[in-house]
This record gives sequence, structure tokens and C-alpha cells, in this order.
Amino acid sequence: MNYKLRSAATLCLAVLVVGMGITSAHAVVAEPETSGQACPPSARSSATVEPEDVEGVSIDACGLAGKIVAVDGVGVVVPERGHSVTAQGLVSEGEAPYLEVSVSEAGQVHVSTTPSPMKYGKILPDGEVLELTEGEATSARLAYSRCDDYSYNLSAGNWRPSTLYLNSNERLPAGIAKSTFESIMVASLNVWKNGTNSCGLSRALNVPGSISSGTWTYDANISTTNTCETADGLNVIDFGPLTGNTLGLACTWYTASGIPVQADVRFDTSDRSWVTSTTGCSGASYDLRSVVTHELGHVLGLGHATENGGSDLTMSPSITNCNASGRTLGAGDLTGIYVKHGG
Repeated sequence: MNYKLRSAATLCLAVLVVGMGITSAHAVVAEPETSGQACPPSARSSATVEPEDVEGVSIDACGLAGKIVAVDGVGVVVPERGHSVTAQGLVSEGEAPYLEVSVSEAGQVHVSTTPSPMKYGKILPDGEVLELTEGEATSARLAYSRCDDYSYNLSAGNWRPSTLYLNSNERLPAGIAKSTFESIMVASLNVWKNGTNSCGLSRALNVPGSISSGTWTYDANISTTNTCETADGLNVIDFGPLTGNTLGLACTWYTASGIPVQADVRFDTSDRSWVTSTTGCSGASYDLRSVVTHELGHVLGLGHATENGGSDLTMSPSITNCNASGRTLGAGDLTGIYVKHGG
């Protein structure tokens, strides 16, 4: 990356971990060999466990490999040593779920239900990013606008594989044709590649990836219980049933050092009305392109942005019915993708 970070008060270089664009907040410190805590009976006897039952526990002592850690409507299958899995869901209302399960090389399980701290930053004309405090990012706002909401959040890694395989042949919901789904996917990825925004901002980006569609019938490694299952090495996007008010779910598998291994996305077909145009939209219908663009943001390394007064940044944790604002980026969305994939 060729940009600099500076605070509103003083200029300082942000410490970056060399490699996949991982920020220092996600740097992994090697752990000594440890047997972990004693295995609680609940973790040994059940196929699905609570986060508090396995935090700090040895994957071997409890036989945790392959078990499901579940909380707040999402779950992940415990990965192998030296790997992590993150589940992030976009919801129609309420709190969006977040779950990360990692296993150190020493075999100790760590669980987080709290994403990394929110960031605030404004891209300056010279390409630098002006770091802001929450107060600085919101104090001048008289009325909410996505163009002066500088909230963004970074996930642990950057997605680097060249291809996302799109299953546009199975489980398509009513009203969504194969060709429509394919064109929406390409258009939404191009939003991130081009930094397309509704704020008149321009910034050079180097966003990787392409959409491969046609005859693929691969399935995302995501179950009907919103669980990120065992990775198979393919990056897949598809439709399928999800539970609760989850519109879309993104699962990312990566090594403990932050190198992505796989990213899968699923869009809900269980009880959902999708629209591709908000003209005449009413009731519990949701704009597919906005949700697709949001989930691709997760794939590219962005987390949920908790706005200050609105809910229409592309990376908002929730989206209201018939809301199409997420089709293009807001100010914070552009800052986030620039920090991850600045040109």
C-alpha cells in the first residue's frame, strides 16, 4: 500500500504487518505449547458447544476437532491446528452475528464474538488517510449522510485467490433468473474494484478477484443452521436456506497468521422475497444487489461498520426492506476498501 495514516492531531505511520495487508491489531503472537484448560463435560458430550465451554481448551483434550461452536444464530466447525474461521451475517433487523474460532499451532482453542474495533478515516486528496476519532467523525454532522459517515471495520485478512465460483444453477429463488444473478455478481464486484460511490469520491484501487459462472454446481460450505463447515478449498457463492433473519452469510477460513484459505457466501432462500429493482417494492422484500455487494465486502476483508445515525453504508450490519443504498459505496466503505486494497 502506498498511502499513509495520520491522526487529526499528529502525523504517525501506522504499523502494518507485512504480507496479506493484516493490520497490527490482528498480528498473531506465537504461543507456548500448552495442554489448555481442563475439558468441561458439556464440551466432551455434545456435538455443538458454547463459546465459553471451549475457550482456552485443548482441541485434543476435548476431542473438539469437527465439533460446532455456536452462538447468536451462527456456528463454525472447529478448524484444524493453525487455522481460523470467521462467520459474519447480514440481517434484516437487530444485531448482526459475528463468530471467530481459531486453533493455535499448540492446539489451544480461542473464540471471539466481538469484531475488531471500529475505525474512522477520511481519504484526503493526496491519497493519505486522515484518522479520526468517533467524535471527530460525527461532531460536524447536522443530519445523517452516508457521504460523511467515515465508519469502517477491517477483518483479519485480505482475500487473494483469483476466482469466486458462482453456483447460478441451483436453488435460485422465484423471480431471480440465472443471467440476472450472474450479472448482479459481476456488477457488485466491480463496485469494489472501481470504488463506485454515491459521494463523488475518486480513489485508485487494486481489488483482486473475478466471478466464474456457467455450469458450476458447487455448494458453499455453509449449512442450513448458519454454520461454516469444513473448508474444501473452493471459493463458492450460492443460494440456500439460512435461519432466522439472516439475509446473507459469509464464511472465511484462514491460517492463524491471517492468510486466507477460502471464502464462501450464501444468500437466503428459506423465507425471503428478493427484488432486483426497488421500483414498486413493498413489504419484506430486499434488494439483492445491495446484499451481494455487502457480502463481497466481507470476502475482500471488511467487517461491519456501525454507523452513527443511519443504516445505509454498504457494510452496515443490517439492511432495511427495499433499501438499495448498498449498491454503491459510502464514504466509510471507500475508506475501508482503500486501506485494504489501495492502488
